[in-house]
Amino acid sequence: MYSVFRRISAAASALTVLLSAAPPDIYLVKAADTKYIALTFDDGPNTSTTNQVLDVLEEYNAKASFFLIGDNINEESAKAAKRAWEMGCEIDNHSKSHSYMSEMSSEEIKVEIESVNEQIYDITGTYPSFFRPPYISVSADMYDAIDVPFICGAGCDDWDEKVTAEQRAEKVLSQAQDGQIILLHDAQGNDQTVEALKTIIPELQKEGYTLVTLNELFQAQGVTPDEDSMYSVVPRAVSGEEKSEPEEDEQEENDIPDNDDIENGKLSYDSVNMSYQISVPKPSDQIFLDLKFSDEAKGGASGCIANGFTKDGVYYWAMLNWKAAKNGEVMLDIGKDTITLAYSEDGEDRTTDDEELIAEARKYLKGIKNFQAQVWWVGDASYNSIDTTNVKIRNVYLKNPDTASEPEKDPEEKDFITGDINGSGIIDVTDITELSLALLGDSELSAARQKAADVDGDGAVTLADLARLRQYLSKKTDSLRY
Repeated sequence: MYSVFRRISAAASALTVLLSAAPPDIYLVKAADTKYIALTFDDGPNTSTTNQVLDVLEEYNAKASFFLIGDNINEESAKAAKRAWEMGCEIDNHSKSHSYMSEMSSEEIKVEIESVNEQIYDITGTYPSFFRPPYISVSADMYDAIDVPFICGAGCDDWDEKVTAEQRAEKVLSQAQDGQIILLHDAQGNDQTVEALKTIIPELQKEGYTLVTLNELFQAQGVTPDEDSMYSVVPRAVSGEEKSEPEEDEQEENDIPDNDDIENGKLSYDSVNMSYQISVPKPSDQIFLDLKFSDEAKGGASGCIANGFTKDGVYYWAMLNWKAAKNGEVMLDIGKDTITLAYSEDGEDRTTDDEELIAEARKYLKGIKNFQAQVWWVGDASYNSIDTTNVKIRNVYLKNPDTASEPEKDPEEKDFITGDINGSGIIDVTDITELSLALLGDSELSAARQKAADVDGDGAVTLADLARLRQYLSKKTDSLRY
């Protein structure tokens, strides 16, 4: 759903957003001379394509990790997996039946995993270190039942026969970065991926990359994989000497107290997909982000945290929207904040406002610990769109319910304030973001908020109201009404 994620993100800006692949200032070490990438292959083993992939790896003295489907393992195909292992490759788990495990019970999940673990042990004498969920569809029950880290990765749609070998190679090479995990398929008959590898591997090696297994990648990057996380990229860890200290005037803002009232989470940045991987210590109704605004970002920002779930065979990408006016804390209330729900149909990206599906999305998001996060839009002092890297997510954390702030309540229809669209009691840049999302169709306004959004008093909520609100907040006019 990365394409949907990016499309919704772009729409939320209302203007052209200049997205940058430069990682944010979360104190990662600078790239060393040696760069590492992990090629991974799903849906084997088989006696044809798996061996063809191994032939190419062997030719270029490269390693990879293979995620096996249990139902594909038999006496003959196991020989290909054994060959991969003896070449120094890694063998991991891709489930028994390649079904939507997010819809399974805990016991069904364990059956899917444990049987394949035993099959792999019979081949290699070692249990797998990682798991890739079929369709990258996950649930809280899956994280609870599976005691190894999850792997995603950057793909090239190589499961689609319409994507040529050249297109596959171009996509993989365009996503290359130190620590990247590449998702490919060695399903029987996938000859175009075999051909693509003949370009991908030598080109990566020319660019200075060493192709390694997943375990080797984590070791090389100095990172201990977390079994409650899913990885697409493994940023290099920071040693004490290499870590860049924040500026003196940022010390207080960066200091998120680690006490009984706050539980810090984890985050890393994926520069290929321009998103963060975040995790919190436990499922929660409320999640808090700590944001850092640049000096240019005086017009506020918006974004989301997101994850996907499956319902009736359809994969939905649920994006919980946030907006902020300045440095510091922003609270996301899963039970109340706006959710944008995206899915694909007939090759087209779509959104839905189906109330039952939105309720299902809220239930799902409340039960998980891992999310992707993104900054969608950042505004300057005149509320024009600027580069989204002007706002960075510095931390993610939970609060003790007794110390968490109450979310903003919807204003009563009788006491709305013109321009105060989010009902906070003041008119500020967050109202511009609220109105922008409503005009784009990414959120809905209640009756009271529609009255507050009718800034020019003509009885309709239009772009003219947004323009007038921007003029008022940039002090180009003293009154909201003409």
